[in-house]
Amino acid sequence: LEEDTGNGTIVLKSYLNVIVDNAIIPADSRIHIGGILKPSTSADEDKTYPQPWSSSDPKVLKIDRSSGEAIALSLGTVKIYHNSSVSTFTEANVVRVGKIHIDTEQIPYISPSQIKDTSFPEIKIPVTFSTIDNIPLVDDKYMVHNIIYTCSALDADYSALTSPYVRAKAHNDPETLLHYCIITLTSKSVF
Repeated sequence: LEEDTGNGTIVLKSYLNVIVDNAIIPADSRIHIGGILKPSTSADEDKTYPQPWSSSDPKVLKIDRSSGEAIALSLGTVKIYHNSSVSTFTEANVVRVGKIHIDTEQIPYISPSQIKDTSFPEIKIPVTFSTIDNIPLVDDKYMVHNIIYTCSALDADYSALTSPYVRAKAHNDPETLLHYCIITLTSKSVF
């Protein structure tokens, strides 16, 4: 582009649009109250900046200034800053669980005759969480939501002494970071 400065001098201007990715991962995250956020950055970890992390509102997201690990304390939106040789920021939204989904497709039909078999395997039923706007709240290496939930199951009343009890418990798999309700059938003689 040419620009005439008005005094007879022509200035050549050139613009280069550079698209860059967010330097903080995860970018624009949503975390449940009580959840732990572990942001990471691709920026140089210059040792001359021993406490590069900060939060725009520590009452919403309290952040460890050295490691960047943060705990979500109350609802709101904050900026997470990383200031070292490169300064960057991202946003984090602290939200509530709006919806709980139980994958009923994973629940098999168990007939009364099958119920008498006390060696029946446990049933893992996937449980997922989302915001009221259907945005999934998924645990990963950068955030653990720490959602507390319970599972319960109705026990069909079979009169035989050998009929099992139906037990349900919440389970968070530490390897896959997935959530389940685990249903087991337990003989009355166990109690």
